[in-house]
Amino acid sequence: MSYPDAPNPYASPTAVSSISAASPAFKPISKIEHLRMFKYVFENPNWMMNILLGAVCSIIPVIGP
Repeated sequence: MSYPDAPNPYASPTAVSSISAASPAFKPISKIEHLRMFKYVFENPNWMMNILLGAVCSIIPVIGP
């Protein structure tokens, strides 16, 4: 059963072009910061607790059996 006033669900959306035109352009990454992953952990003010809980979570499978 088809409805004559229902929009086509398979039609391409027309609002996408207006949204993409308003959004800023994507800026590509100019360089890769390899040490950023280590610095990121210590940026959190609660970094000591995060490292402690990560260590406990990694030890649980070893202690379990």
